[in-house]
Formats: sequence, C-alpha cells, structure tokens
Amino acid sequence: MKSSVSVCPVPIEQQPINEFQALQESWFFRWATLDLWAYLKPLIVLWALSWLVAAPVAAVSFPVSEYLLKFLLSGAIGASVIPILALVHLWLGWRYVCDR
Repeated sequence: MKSSVSVCPVPIEQQPINEFQALQESWFFRWATLDLWAYLKPLIVLWALSWLVAAPVAAVSFPVSEYLLKFLLSGAIGASVIPILALVHLWLGWRYVCDR
C-alpha cells in the first residue's frame, strides 16, 4: 500500500509551486500581480522617499538658487536608483521561480 506523501528529494518549501505561492503571498513580490495603479503607487512612494537622500546630494552639487534645472534633474535621477534596484529585485525573484 502506497502512502500519499511525496518522495520528492526537494524540500517542500523549495519546490517550484510552493515558491511560486510564497511569492504571490509576499508583501514585496505581490506587487507584480497587482493592477497598474496599485503597482505604480509603491514605486512612486519609494521614489519620493528616495529624494530624502538624493536632494541633499544634488543640492551640494548644484546649488538650487543658481542651477534649479540641474538640481531637479540630478535629484530625480539619483532618486530613481532605489526604485530601479527594487524593480530589479522584483524581476529577479519572479524570474528565478519561472525558470524552474
């Protein structure tokens, strides 16, 4: 008589279907399953919070009173680094499970 327990050598939490379900339930990785506005909203918030780091660096590089456009452009680009890293992490996490 066979038991209903799987004899797969891969631990249950590392099996692709279980990793997929864990990603769907994860706070961060669930972003990829949301509609467009719900997906963009946390990225916009992350970008806005990144200005807390980027703005002082841009202000030292380009004084706001003299170089407003350069300050805004360099601050926006600097603030984009953290959201881009978050998107890369999101993509790599899903890609890893999809490749299995």
